[in-house]
Amino acid sequence: MRFHYSAAAYMQIGVSPYMKLAMIGCGNMGKILLQSVLKAGKLTPSEFSVYDRNPDRRKALGEQYPGLDLPDNPYECVYEADYLLLAIKPYQYAAMLAEVRDSISKETVIISIAAGIGTEHLKRWIDPEVKAVITMPNTPALVNKGLTAVSYGEGLSEEEKTFARELFNCVGEVVEIEEKLMYVVPAISASAPAYIYVLIEAMADGGVMQGLPRDLAYKMAALTVEGSARMVLDTGKHPGELKDLVTSPGGTTIVALKSLENDKFRAAIINAMEAGTKRVEQMMKGQQP
Repeated sequence: MRFHYSAAAYMQIGVSPYMKLAMIGCGNMGKILLQSVLKAGKLTPSEFSVYDRNPDRRKALGEQYPGLDLPDNPYECVYEADYLLLAIKPYQYAAMLAEVRDSISKETVIISIAAGIGTEHLKRWIDPEVKAVITMPNTPALVNKGLTAVSYGEGLSEEEKTFARELFNCVGEVVEIEEKLMYVVPAISASAPAYIYVLIEAMADGGVMQGLPRDLAYKMAALTVEGSARMVLDTGKHPGELKDLVTSPGGTTIVALKSLENDKFRAAIINAMEAGTKRVEQMMKGQQP
């Protein structure tokens, strides 16, 4: 693994001061990763090679990050890359990898961030001995509060694992799991922010219905969700115990909780996660919805 040290430091340890992280696709998540890694100083623009099919997007990236390598074709981007990060939609993987497969070195580590794409897919589309890191980040990465689940394929060195892990540390927390559990991750992490946004919106609507100004209602709902999550993480207490701390006998909270139970709130969340997980399983098998 070649992190960004001074050229003199590299010479002392006998490692080339240059490396190449290729990225195909630079939409929302790709750009978040790019800017966060650069901001953290893990890599320099010259160590990135980025290809996106949208020429206007490539032009904008070049203006924003002088020195960034922005080839106009994907195989040039991939050529001689130490790592290849695929920041494209799941349905685009097979066609894109067929296009660039001959440019991928056997030593290149492939990093996938797409739901439903596993090591077996990459083996089939690239090489049976491909070196792969399967990841699933989520959109709070935009504010450095992301959660990325990571699993490692066979043949990776500890340095390669560390490099991949530190890329995603630039956008938040990283948890390492077995790949067989990766299909569960979108429902509880990658897709879950959408559930929370719906909750915040509904809470705010309720506040507006009771007379609060909408901007204040959104702020109060969002801060309450943020603070409640922080309580779970910082105290280490069970969510049920924290719930009981604010539930007085005969008070407003227990009445509201009863209403949620009557409307099957808890079951609705579990059912949503089950539906999302089933969809990932379908995607892993190449099935359409």
